[in-house]
Amino acid sequence: MSCSSLLRIFTSHSPDSGSTIDKNNFPELLNDLGLVLEGHELKIAIKTLPPTSKLTFSDFYSWWTTFSTLTSPQTPLLTSNTLSGGSSPDIVIKQLTPNLSLYILTETTEGLNLPSTKLKFTIYSTSLTPTSLSIDFSSSLNLILTQKNTTWKLTGEDCLSLENIQPFKDVEVMELMVDGEEWCLCYEVKFRTSDFQTRKSTHSIFGGKIHPLDIQKGILNNAWFLSSLAAVAEREEVINNICKMVGGRWNVRVFESGRRKEVEVDDYLPCWVNGRAVFGSNRGGNFWVSFIEKAFAKLKGSYYNLEGGRICEGIRDLTGCPTCLHVINTKKIRERIINGKFWSEDILGSLKRNYIVCSETGNVKGGLLPKHGYAVLNAIEVENLQLLKIRNPWGGEWNGEWGGNGGRWTERMKGVIGKVLGCEPEEVLSSNDGCIWMSYAEFISNFFSVSICNMTCAEGNSWKVVSECVTFENYGDGEVDSLYPLRSEVFTMSVTKRSEVILSLHNLDQRHTNKPYPSLAFTVLRKDTSTTAGRPNAMGVGGYSLVTHVGLCRSRELQTSTLILDKGTYIVVPYTCEKTAERKVYEGGEEEERYSGSVRDAAGEIFERFDQDNDGHLNHKEFPCLVDKAVGRDNVGNSTLRNEARSKLGMEGDDGRGVRKKTLVDACVDDGGRGGVVESLLKECGYVRGGEGGGAWRLVNQLCVNLVVWSEHECKVVRTGFNGLALKDAINLPVRLRGDVQHAADFGIKVFTLVGGGGRGVTIGVQNVKRTDAWVRMDISESRNCASHREDMVVDAKVKSGEMVVMHHLVPAGVGVIGVGCRGVGDEAGAEADWDWNFKIEMKE
Repeated sequence: MSCSSLLRIFTSHSPDSGSTIDKNNFPELLNDLGLVLEGHELKIAIKTLPPTSKLTFSDFYSWWTTFSTLTSPQTPLLTSNTLSGGSSPDIVIKQLTPNLSLYILTETTEGLNLPSTKLKFTIYSTSLTPTSLSIDFSSSLNLILTQKNTTWKLTGEDCLSLENIQPFKDVEVMELMVDGEEWCLCYEVKFRTSDFQTRKSTHSIFGGKIHPLDIQKGILNNAWFLSSLAAVAEREEVINNICKMVGGRWNVRVFESGRRKEVEVDDYLPCWVNGRAVFGSNRGGNFWVSFIEKAFAKLKGSYYNLEGGRICEGIRDLTGCPTCLHVINTKKIRERIINGKFWSEDILGSLKRNYIVCSETGNVKGGLLPKHGYAVLNAIEVENLQLLKIRNPWGGEWNGEWGGNGGRWTERMKGVIGKVLGCEPEEVLSSNDGCIWMSYAEFISNFFSVSICNMTCAEGNSWKVVSECVTFENYGDGEVDSLYPLRSEVFTMSVTKRSEVILSLHNLDQRHTNKPYPSLAFTVLRKDTSTTAGRPNAMGVGGYSLVTHVGLCRSRELQTSTLILDKGTYIVVPYTCEKTAERKVYEGGEEEERYSGSVRDAAGEIFERFDQDNDGHLNHKEFPCLVDKAVGRDNVGNSTLRNEARSKLGMEGDDGRGVRKKTLVDACVDDGGRGGVVESLLKECGYVRGGEGGGAWRLVNQLCVNLVVWSEHECKVVRTGFNGLALKDAINLPVRLRGDVQHAADFGIKVFTLVGGGGRGVTIGVQNVKRTDAWVRMDISESRNCASHREDMVVDAKVKSGEMVVMHHLVPAGVGVIGVGCRGVGDEAGAEADWDWNFKIEMKE
């Protein structure tokens, strides 16, 4: 604790808010500081204070830094769930005092039947006086003492003591053997370094079950995150895969913008003075919740950047699997509810496939928590009833007809449902587990949305995942570029055999910058060589046929429904209607700090752009692409420049696997970006220098997103350059083939409207069905809270005979216009967007 914090708490115990307190207030002061001393320890502590009735802060601070004890529970660092399948040992160091360290070596070796895990304790002291120590591990579970120091004394059941530990020697204390699949180590250390100083330290190292009821909320308004964590915690193996210990520190594997991130966290957690965690924590002494939440805070910029969000966002970031949000009060979902598919396919079908199913409430009553996430554990049909079992780890009551033990619950009904579930009747309604039952009709009435995470493909096999970085650049030439100036390469997707496939396009997470998301869309096409006369309307100008399309909208992620694709080659065409894109990469203080910081952040972003396989290294295929970019298009063949670039950008620091991110970033910062290779790389990758902050670099006229493909079987995705015909078909085909059609007979045109992005966008196109060319005027000025990619509300366009032209891409304006790239109202849930649109049309030949 800092000196200023101590002074603030010390002053609160002074009667006149001065610099002294009555010595009688000393115990209360210690309690407020989270330091609890037993009776004899308190007497010893008081004797070490100056022999006056008043205690000054100077005297107290000297006492605190010299004699205070370490009693706050320490953070666990080991788990039985992360120690299987290998013989590599992990060492945890606990600093009991500045002069006394406790080393715990965990060693797992493969046996004939089960892995064998041992915990070895060693003490190292640098105190000039001998130390006495005792360890009580009687509260541990499934741990057996197999070896102890020969000078140890057994002072009680599972309690050992050792006298006169000499300084500067590694003293082996004891060895414990894990006896069972589930284990828990809880130990209390008491030690004495002098006749008047006794200290105690309690630690808990967990190794038992993961359970959603472990989760305890802190001061943040991040129920979306903790609810998604609770839903994922229903699958213990998923949490074990997320959170692992490597070399004494925790590695938390999460996903950001569709790409896997390994976040290293330590065990320093924000706590109140009484030792309780400030943010999310575990009930019962385990710490996996705190570690995962800290990793997310580190990734997003701060703990407070975790406030506000949706449960589907948390689930996809935790699992890295495709997650679909179904907003109940939308036309599409209401139709599925009426025809029964939402129950039979989306809920029952997903649970049977072992998917994660979650739901979020709106503004509800009856005991449910408003705007809160619940995990759907089970859904059954019995005696013409449709019932769901859902869980909220924070408990709460439900006053519906299937709430509690009342309403429609009878002993007979418990028996019927118990038979379906394979449990005893009394186990149907469990107590204190946060679970409630409700009918399907009650569920539809009380919940706002349902999120479904496809943990596997339909056959139960793990997904094959491919991730590619998509870069939209402003080239400023060509017919199509006047309306779509930011364009990207297209991607060829080769499906090796008939396969279940899901595709998604991810914006970079803007949570830590609090900036709106750009508008995105993408289309999947297939090259069709058929010349059948009966299929002219199914073909685009480039000879492509439409497979699927996700409409233009502002969202963190755009995702297709599950596709069943035959073996063959497909074209994935991402596009955007953003006119410009600009992103500051660093917010700093002084000019030099801002300058070097912007180079560091820009180099990090460029590394991730070229690290296509997302393995943390630029390998010997990826690094040459970076070098090509640094030397420029006109100098790719210049061997002298290429060798200089390779050296400047860190190839000399190649560790065999390739150039690491830190190597590239450090090389760019050392070079400074003030000329030569690094400045060329920054400029070629879309960065410019200047503006506010003088020398700071910022990314302009480029937009970087990520394409992710999940497939049942092996699938290869390759970037194949810009394709203007494919882009035109990607924009026009979905509108013409899937849009609602209005025939304007008086004008001789067809008007197509295609709503996409969960109601967060609409595309309006017109087709001239006359034999002569015509001018069409479309006026959308009476629309409310809309933004168009045309920027003008009234548009005139020449439409050739038989041609279709997209007149407007509309999205909710929200806090700005589409050309600036703002996030619309109700992001991730179009039903919340407060907007509507209409148009007037005129035509002349």
